[in-house]
Amino acid sequence: MKKRLFIFFLAFLMMSLLSACTSTENDGEDLLFKGQGESWEAEVYTGKVIEPEVKGIEPYVYFKPKGENSKGIKNIEYKLESEQGSISGTDVSLNELGEVALDNENITKAVTSETEEVRLTLSWLENNEPKTEEIVLEKK
Repeated sequence: MKKRLFIFFLAFLMMSLLSACTSTENDGEDLLFKGQGESWEAEVYTGKVIEPEVKGIEPYVYFKPKGENSKGIKNIEYKLESEQGSISGTDVSLNELGEVALDNENITKAVTSETEEVRLTLSWLENNEPKTEEIVLEKK
């Protein structure tokens, strides 16, 4: 009887230790956040990567200007913030599709399973006029 109780206690202790060691980065969840501002629409996806050698959908940050006048937009800067952390970048350009799609491994450090909303601040030049916009992205 004592042996069974000891084995049960040992198994419980090991499970407790293993659960305490797990990361809170994204806890294996696919997290999608979307939002729109006056000038931009944005999306953040954390993507779950089970094995590093297997390439699937990677975490990304995506934002695209609304409207058709994207040719005058340049010198884009972004800052993605949550309560868990932030990432940022400067001198980003629109791609041939007129959007910005960034792959960034650090996304899962700023956006975790505990994140409820993400703030994206964009600054850019549009026809040489400086502009700024903040977008709140909500979990979908």
